[in-house]
Amino acid sequence: MKKLYAVYRGEAFLDCGTASELAARFDTNLENVYSKVSKERKARSRGQSFSDNTLHWYSFDDGNDENIWLS
Repeated sequence: MKKLYAVYRGEAFLDCGTASELAARFDTNLENVYSKVSKERKARSRGQSFSDNTLHWYSFDDGNDENIWLS
């Protein structure tokens, strides 16, 4: 199963793809994508709120119909 990533600004969907695809589209590297997803997951688990102007990075498994907001 391939891991997919989604990027949002606030609640607005921006893009979805593999880590390498998003790294290319957002002019960053793979390590940065993984780091952003990890930081988002930790912050959400602590109940931290986010600004609507920042990018939010999520990961989910291809074929998993679970809500990505819970990833």
